[in-house]
Amino acid sequence: MQYQYLSIGVKDNAENIVQQIDKELQQLKEKSINYSIKEIDLEGVTSVVCNIEEEALISKNSNKYELLKYHVSNALAEHVIQQYEEKLLNRIINSNYGYFSLSEKKEILHISLKIIKNDDKVFYNTLFQIRRRNMIVKKLMEYFEGSSSIILDGFVNFRLKEYIKELEDIIDNAVDDFLIEREYREFIRLLRYFVEIQDSKFNFVHVIMQYGEKYILLDEKKTGNYK
Repeated sequence: MQYQYLSIGVKDNAENIVQQIDKELQQLKEKSINYSIKEIDLEGVTSVVCNIEEEALISKNSNKYELLKYHVSNALAEHVIQQYEEKLLNRIINSNYGYFSLSEKKEILHISLKIIKNDDKVFYNTLFQIRRRNMIVKKLMEYFEGSSSIILDGFVNFRLKEYIKELEDIIDNAVDDFLIEREYREFIRLLRYFVEIQDSKFNFVHVIMQYGEKYILLDEKKTGNYK
């Protein structure tokens, strides 16, 4: 009996990848497709190998190997999002915005992660989340068309240029938000400073609203009209 397989070379987190792939491939069991997942260590490199029986593939449905590639691609896309995304954001910030201080970079990263994880449940950010994930799945599927073996680090660094461009755009937006917030804080700081150095002319001011959006201002003795 022959087997169809996919091999994923990883430096670390092999156990996490195995769990994510197994979770995805559970759907193959529902279609009576037998598969196996195992770790193979060779000269310090770990490969996660996913097998599917070719006999079952041919005798029942020729699309079963395609299903294996699709589900493995989904699992790897989720792994990239969970394990690589923050590292990629940090790398982009340090590369493109090296002139910011360490604390400023951390704030920009925080804003970027908030956008990516869609903490505010913004609808278009949800669409961008789906788009980025589908982008990774598509690239993986394209890669597996020509090869059954992949080195995950190399794939992320050299094959996901469009995905990384999306992350760069998110960081650019985060930097804009950061600068606007910084300018606002600076404005408030200056405003407080000018208020503090001014001598108050009145201890209390009474504001009395009138009809027609008019109002009068009275001092603490309720005298005077400073409208």
